[in-house]
Amino acid sequence: MKKSLIIQAVFLLCGLLFVVTANTISTRGFGGDVLNQRNYVIILAWLLIIFSFISIVAEVLKSRKGKQPAEVSEAEAKMAELEAESGTTIEKKSSSKVYLSMVLVFLFVLGFSYIGYYVTSFVFVFLITWLMFDWDKKKWIKSLIFSIGLNVALYVLFTLINVYFPKTLLF
Repeated sequence: MKKSLIIQAVFLLCGLLFVVTANTISTRGFGGDVLNQRNYVIILAWLLIIFSFISIVAEVLKSRKGKQPAEVSEAEAKMAELEAESGTTIEKKSSSKVYLSMVLVFLFVLGFSYIGYYVTSFVFVFLITWLMFDWDKKKWIKSLIFSIGLNVALYVLFTLINVYFPKTLLF
């Protein structure tokens, strides 16, 4: 519970920071083609603040009722029951996938800034979907096809609505 409260408090502070810094955003856009970007940031920041606050309140109320340990043990009991019925063990997700996903997201953000959106999103989507398939050598083609299809769809969509990306190394 303590970790969850800390994470939600950080989100709440980020939302407040976004609201404060939104006043420095230009309202002109790219040659007048884009609506007021400041309003988008302010709306998203207030949504982040509201949902973080609701999550903090829900977590505090849940801890007061003392239901959190019962829910965890109930889920573990159900897993043990399913394992006993099927005769197999249910694999728990490793934390290495979570850490690798976070590294991939970080590299995506860096790559977007320097290499280009389409190239970086192609590589990111391919790697993250292949990670979801547990690096199965038979399913890398599915990940590749999905990544290509998503990039084509994004290119068409962004071309239709005139989304401009900064000049980068590739594209």
